[in-house]
Order: sequence, then C-alpha cells, then structure tokens
Amino acid sequence: MSTLYKEELLEHYKNPNNFGALEDADFALEKINPLCGDKQKWYIKFALNETGDKIVSSAGFTGDGCAISIAMASILSEAIKGKTKEDILNITKDNMSDMIGTQVSPARTKCLLLSLHAVQEIVNQQ
Repeated sequence: MSTLYKEELLEHYKNPNNFGALEDADFALEKINPLCGDKQKWYIKFALNETGDKIVSSAGFTGDGCAISIAMASILSEAIKGKTKEDILNITKDNMSDMIGTQVSPARTKCLLLSLHAVQEIVNQQ
C-alpha cells in the first residue's frame, strides 16, 4: 500500500465523513462483524431525483472498529449519495477495494465489506 493511500485511510479512520446518527433517517440498520467485533449502525434517508427515481439523499453511520472498517464506511457514505438502489446493489468487493485504494487480505475482507452489506440490506428494503 502506498504512503498516500495509508495516509488517506488513516484520515478517514480518525475523522470519518458522515459519522453520526441521522435523526430523520428513513431506515437504520446495525451490522456486526462477529470475527473481529467491528460494528456499525447505518442511517439512510431517501429522496426522489428529478426523474422520479428514489436515491440516497443522505447517509450516516456510528460504531467502532478497525481502520479499514471505519475508513470504508466513511468513503462509502459519500459514494452512495445520489445513487439509486440499482447503483448500490451493483457495488462489488472489487469496487470497494478500488475505493479504499488497495486489496485487503482475506482475513480483512469482512472488515472491508461490513458497511457495504449494511447499505445493500437497507436499499433492498426499498
């Protein structure tokens, strides 16, 4: 992992974007990684865009975990804004690795994907 990616990852971990509960969220969901104890609670608010498609208008999360888990939640919370259910359900493990800037070891894959699984479960309820 390059120094630039390490610095960015640590910045997202120390100062995550959209960290905090959304009081007016349409849905909230908690996910726990039983292998390491990482936990996140996600809050998502939806709106209709100009073409009438339901999109994520805001997202937030709380919780604690390792640097990869929290950094990925921070990055994903920005990436899903304005996205439709279909867009979000099409996000893959490879997309997540691209967003974080590196491949993670198999042991850390659940850390990488915890936030994605939470968000995809929420949008599947739509």
